[in-house]
Amino acid sequence: AARSAGFDAMFCNLLMNDLELPARCVEFAAAADVLEHLPTECDAVTVIRRLAHAAREFLLIRHPSFEDVDYLANLGVRLNWTDWTDHTNMLKLDDFRRIFAELGLTDYVIVPHMLYTDSSHDSVVPLSTPPDTVRYDPEAHGPKPMVAFDRPVWGKFDIFVRLDPAIDDAAWQRITSVDGWEAHWEF
Repeated sequence: AARSAGFDAMFCNLLMNDLELPARCVEFAAAADVLEHLPTECDAVTVIRRLAHAAREFLLIRHPSFEDVDYLANLGVRLNWTDWTDHTNMLKLDDFRRIFAELGLTDYVIVPHMLYTDSSHDSVVPLSTPPDTVRYDPEAHGPKPMVAFDRPVWGKFDIFVRLDPAIDDAAWQRITSVDGWEAHWEF
């Protein structure tokens, strides 16, 4: 569909060892809700490295939050996606910071989204809910603890990595703006 619309497009498996995208071949690269599905952290590092190599200006990673698993478990709840069987690579923000340091990516912004202030949202499920639950259903899952969170619990993060140091701060602010991406991308 992209090619028929006049765009240059390539379908590839970024984990194949023999594939190397051309350097700086795209304006930016995005891994949106992708890395958590990869088998290992090493695979995520491979994808991040290859995407950063291919992008001229920046890299965008959209990733679900796995930050508060223990905190929420102590309250008797969890975010539904934190035990999905296809989420085999539950990187946390500290993992990204370490990976970026290893790859020499030092200029990045982490933008949190989906603030949960309590357990009322249907993405917050009781600990007893079966794996791969998409949303809380009181009839199927029984009651859940209704608790206020005493700290921010975020659902996802957009991580913008500036690859081109010539992007001035005003342009970088526009790129990393929540309004800009939410308006154009449906995730």
